[in-house]
Amino acid sequence: MKILIAEDNEDSRVLLESSLQASGYAVESAENGMLALEIAKRTHPDLIISDILMPEMDGYALCRAIKSDEQLRTIPFIFYTATYTDPKDEKFSLALGASRFIVKPLEMSDFIKEIENVLAEHKEKSLPIPEKTQENEQKVEEMYSKVLSRKLDKKIQNLEEERKKLQESEQKFRRLVEALRDDYFFYTHSPDGVFVYISPSITNVLGYSQEEFLVHYTEYLTDNPINKDAVRYTGLAIKGKEQSHYELEIYHKDGSIRSLEVTEKPILDESGNIIAVEGIAHNITQRKQAEEELNRHRDHLEELVEERTEELQKEIEERKQTEEALRESEEKFRTIAAMTQSA
Repeated sequence: MKILIAEDNEDSRVLLESSLQASGYAVESAENGMLALEIAKRTHPDLIISDILMPEMDGYALCRAIKSDEQLRTIPFIFYTATYTDPKDEKFSLALGASRFIVKPLEMSDFIKEIENVLAEHKEKSLPIPEKTQENEQKVEEMYSKVLSRKLDKKIQNLEEERKKLQESEQKFRRLVEALRDDYFFYTHSPDGVFVYISPSITNVLGYSQEEFLVHYTEYLTDNPINKDAVRYTGLAIKGKEQSHYELEIYHKDGSIRSLEVTEKPILDESGNIIAVEGIAHNITQRKQAEEELNRHRDHLEELVEERTEELQKEIEERKQTEEALRESEEKFRTIAAMTQSA
């Protein structure tokens, strides 16, 4: 028995494929209704299982196309959906000619039993096949329009709710960004490296306005070689490779130099494509200056230690020479004393 699956969700499709194959069925699958229709015309499966919400061609349109084709209209058709669950959806599905309308999730063992029942009914020719009459076609068209209208209204309602949530989230995000400490600023740039947002705290860190920095950023970089590495790290982030923090050197608006520690994160869409790169820059100038000062003191201390060591070695050598001279003088004194006593 050959079963055709139309399902755009890969995880659901693979699970269904493996379960049906384990039950002894030959399985072919498609990620949308259009491709499923092409496969059905080519292979004439014994059963079609379809989701409803799919790209290219939804499950309703697929079922309607199958039941309108003289070569395919007798093939049993099962809807298996998690998004269209209203009783009106089931009524419309059955009006299209579907043999079953099954709502996810369902235990796979129960689902397999439903498949077996449908195939048995088909073998016994007890499955209803919709008649192709002008009256039926008009009725189906009216029901389809109502279903689409209802789903469109629901979609608009969901989008409006999402828009409100997004707006609230963005407002909260903006408040958090604008409340960043004076030594931090946040930014976002597009995949081509163009800045699209910089938090107001940029002025506290580097003195520039948001507009000045957005337009003239590259002009403010110093010729320090570390900036070449910074450009390379940003390029990796644009390619979707998240990097550990890196440093760059940039001019403050007053002409002084600031050291920044930057952390960047690529932002991906549902398909894994880069849509933006977000970054946080931390002013570490004081820390770098302290490190440089510490290094200078350390170098000076090493010089002092080296000088003192040389002095100590010289003192030790002089002491050895003095001690040697004293021993020689003592031996001479003893020799003279002995000669005097003998005389």
